[in-house]
Amino acid sequence: MISPQENPLSLPTDPTQPNNDGGLEDFIQQLAQTDLLGLPPAPMSAIDSLRQFFQNSANPARKSVLRILRDIMEERRNSLMKNYDMLDYLLKEEDPRYKLNDEEILDQVVMILYSGFETISTTSMMVIKYLRDHPSALKEIRDEHFAIRGRKRPEEPLDWNDYKSMIFTRAVIFETSRLATVVNGVLRKTNKGMELNGMLRNS
Repeated sequence: MISPQENPLSLPTDPTQPNNDGGLEDFIQQLAQTDLLGLPPAPMSAIDSLRQFFQNSANPARKSVLRILRDIMEERRNSLMKNYDMLDYLLKEEDPRYKLNDEEILDQVVMILYSGFETISTTSMMVIKYLRDHPSALKEIRDEHFAIRGRKRPEEPLDWNDYKSMIFTRAVIFETSRLATVVNGVLRKTNKGMELNGMLRNS
């Protein structure tokens, strides 16, 4: 991990505002001139492609997403209906010490949507594959979910305590993450010694 002090490349704080300090144009110019991580500076053809991508695709897409999210936020604020989702929790004003302004809420939602898109979809796909390959595990996870649902009224949503009680579900998620690592280069370490191929491996 490279700290900001060690990394000479200053990433843009807001790529949609090229005239701001640390904006897109400054970032592109630094990318063209900086020997980052020992690699040669990016060729001008790549720099031009990056500039065109931001201007023609990324910036308009970001503006569209932010406009939609602002409309949803305004609709939620004017509604008396409760939605038990991430956005509702971000809009809560229970503790003024952790109150987020609208721009911070939008940044959080966009960041979570972007960073969780491929990892969650791939992990979910592998969970389905492994459960299909192991019918006994599928039966156990279904029994666990139906037991939790059976303790609640039909219209009553699941709460955090329900999620925490999903012991076998959590084990399935952990085992899937162990077997099908979505992010390359993530290493695993056992928390106790284990025997592997007749040899004892320490943690």
